[in-house]
Amino acid sequence: MRVIFLLLLFTASLKVAAHEPKDGDIRAMFGGFTYRTMTPQPAAIHLDPALAVEADVSKHGGVEVSMFYLRNAFYLRRYGDVLAEQIKRVYIATGYRHWFTPKFSTALAFASSYTIGNYKVLKDSYGNTARPDTSAHDITEYGLDLSVQYEPWSWERFAVVVDGRYGWSLTPKKKEDAHHMGVLIAIKYFIQSRQTELED
Repeated sequence: MRVIFLLLLFTASLKVAAHEPKDGDIRAMFGGFTYRTMTPQPAAIHLDPALAVEADVSKHGGVEVSMFYLRNAFYLRRYGDVLAEQIKRVYIATGYRHWFTPKFSTALAFASSYTIGNYKVLKDSYGNTARPDTSAHDITEYGLDLSVQYEPWSWERFAVVVDGRYGWSLTPKKKEDAHHMGVLIAIKYFIQSRQTELED
C-alpha cells in the first residue's frame, strides 16, 4: 500500500503534458493486448503485442492505424456440438480517433486480419461425423474495431495508455463465436509536430 501511495505521489509531482490533437502531430504506441474470444464456452485469455500510429488531422483527432498479433479462437456451436479452432493472425485496423478531452478518446476502425501458419483444434465434440469449417480456415477476415481509450498519466513526450477494444467480426460462420474483446496497456510516444518542422 505504501508503494502505491509513493507512486501516486511521484506521478502527481511530474509535469503533465496531456494529449491535445493538432494537425500534423504524430504519435506511436506499443504495448501488450490482453484479450479473449466472446463466447459462453471456456476460452483462454491471451497476451500479445500491439503497435499503433496516430496522425492528428485537426484539434479533434486524427487517423489511427493499429496492428496486433492475435491467436484468434473461433467457436462453432451447432445442435449441441462444439468445435473450437485457433489460428495466428496479423490484425490491422485503420480508422478515426476522436478526442473528447485531453485524456479520453474513442475510435472506430475497419479491420482485416491475415492468417499465419496452420490452425489447431482446441475442442471437437463432433466425433466421427463431418464437421464444418470455422473461420480459422479463412485466409482473410474482416471486421469493425471499437476503441475506448484513456491516458491516466503523461509526461513530456511519453504517456501511459489504457485502451479497451472490441473486435466485431463481419465474416463469421453461421452460429460461430468470432468476436473478441480485450484491453491494451501501452506506452505512447510523441514523434513529431508539423508546427515544430515549420519553425525549424
